[in-house]
Parts: sequence; structure tokens; C-alpha cells
Amino acid sequence: MNQYLPAIMNSELEYWDSSAYDPDKGIRTLPSYSQDLRYLAQFSRWLHNTERVTVVKETTVTTKLAWIERLFPHFRYLFLFRRPDEVIASLLTGGFFETWSYRSKFEKHVRRFVTGTNVSFSDIEVLAHIWNWRAHLMIRFLEKRMHDIHLVDYNRLILQPQATLTELFTRFGLSVTDEVMSELHEKRQSTRGGLYSTYRGGEDTVAPRTLFDKDDMKVINDICAENYSRLLASSS
Repeated sequence: MNQYLPAIMNSELEYWDSSAYDPDKGIRTLPSYSQDLRYLAQFSRWLHNTERVTVVKETTVTTKLAWIERLFPHFRYLFLFRRPDEVIASLLTGGFFETWSYRSKFEKHVRRFVTGTNVSFSDIEVLAHIWNWRAHLMIRFLEKRMHDIHLVDYNRLILQPQATLTELFTRFGLSVTDEVMSELHEKRQSTRGGLYSTYRGGEDTVAPRTLFDKDDMKVINDICAENYSRLLASSS
């Protein structure tokens, strides 16, 4: 969604509560985004096609869930979460910390939610607090709409892809056929990245262990462990 909506892409960590929704425009807080409004109108009409199940994959709207809930009240939600050290390692090794300006976004949108007396934060601390802020919002939304949210542990999906996908298909009322599973297995063999890829084992399991020392892991765990444990418990 964010590739078509500059308003979302440019405000990745900015929190929108339900008051950001306007029944006529969709985005009350950013009325100048006429391109966004046209897209949202088209998107809403497209979603009303009841002959198919439509899946919207989005990685940047954790801070916009209250707005999305009002914009699309009949949505059902699938949250995929990863270990915080894996997320942070991926962002640092991939150069995304600088590319996506996470330090400035942290200072502008997240820092006020951080407790404690710190006046400066390392790159790892910035990303850990961002992960924890997203997890907090996800948990808060999960507690509100437990009946239509499915929470999936990324590591389980990687280690048990067929069982996890079968559960997801069943949860959303879809039939799991041999043809679908064969297609996914073929895609896994030919692509890099995505749910059914080559498992990305080097990046997702080795990188955190080699990139972070014991002190780094303590920093990450001190910030993220409580919410990560809550996500794990809710996904079981």
C-alpha cells in the first residue's frame, strides 16, 4: 500500500489515531495528498469484490492501525513478527538505518514514548526502541480485536512453512490444494526473499550472532524482551 500512498510512506513512524480518519476523504491529517485520496477510493471499491479473497501486504502501517480500522472496518489481520535482534541485524547490515533515516524518525516520533534518563542512543538502541514501539502498538491492537487477528511467528514460518501456511489458509476460509503448495515450493527454489524463498538462513539466523556481542544482546533484550515474550505467548 505504501508505494501508492506517499502520505503513509513519508510518515512511517508517525502515529495516527482514529481521529485521522475522515469518512469522505480517508486522511484528515493530510488533506493535500490528492493522489492518496484517489487511490484510497479506488482501493475501497476494489476490496468490495466479494468473489475473491484480497491480501494486502504492508510493512509500514503498524502506527496507522487505528486509522486503517476505521477506513476498512471489515479487514481481518495477519501479523507476522520477528525476533528483534534479527530485525535490527537486517536493518543494519542492509544499510536501511541510514537509507530510511531511522534516527531522525526515532527522534521525531518515538523518543517521547521511551522511559528512562538516556540523552543519547546508539544505533542499536534506536532500532530496538522502534521495534518495541511497533510491538507495543501491535499488542494493543491485538488485545482490542483478538477475534479477527492471526499472529504468526516468523521463525515458525521459516522452520515449519507447510504447517504454518495450512493453518493460515484454514483460518481465512481457503482451501489448501496440492497445486498451491507445489507452486509455493517451486517459488522457494527460484527466488530470494519472501515467505517461500530459500529460507534466508544466513541473514536471519547467523547475522545476529556474529554482528552483536553479549553487551549488544543485553541492550536489545532489556528493551524488547517483554513485548517479544507477549507476542510469542499470543501466537501459541
